[in-house]
Amino acid sequence: MESTGDEILDATLKCFDPWHQSRGKGDRSPFDAFHRLLAKNVRIGADHNLHCIVSPAQIRSERQIRSTEELAKLTRGHDRTAPSSTDGPIIIAVYRGQERVLDGSSRINYWVKTRNTEPHVVHVHHVEGDGQFVVLPPVTGVAPCQTANRSR
Repeated sequence: MESTGDEILDATLKCFDPWHQSRGKGDRSPFDAFHRLLAKNVRIGADHNLHCIVSPAQIRSERQIRSTEELAKLTRGHDRTAPSSTDGPIIIAVYRGQERVLDGSSRINYWVKTRNTEPHVVHVHHVEGDGQFVVLPPVTGVAPCQTANRSR
């Protein structure tokens, strides 16, 4: 994976490689997965292959520590409480001034349910300006396991 020049963004993209990449939804790279998850949280209910394309130069990233109580205040994409793992940072994008959970809803829900009091690592990616919304076609010619929906 090529470096973006942003250490925290690079660490986030490593989290997306390969777990969140969905070739059936047009992801060709971990950054495509970031773009797709951003679009999914900005335009809820839109085409599954919609990506909000932003450049690394538009992103300013920071690492934060937040409590479960703070994380519980965020809007999450679902109410599932069975994460495949509780490791890894919560991934948040700030787009048009609103925090959006790109990865970690199940973990947050689990921590709220179990009344977890530990501090949690959060990668916050501030997006400057608007992205370009594009529908990417599925990647063809890949093994079936690479096209499966791997949502947690």
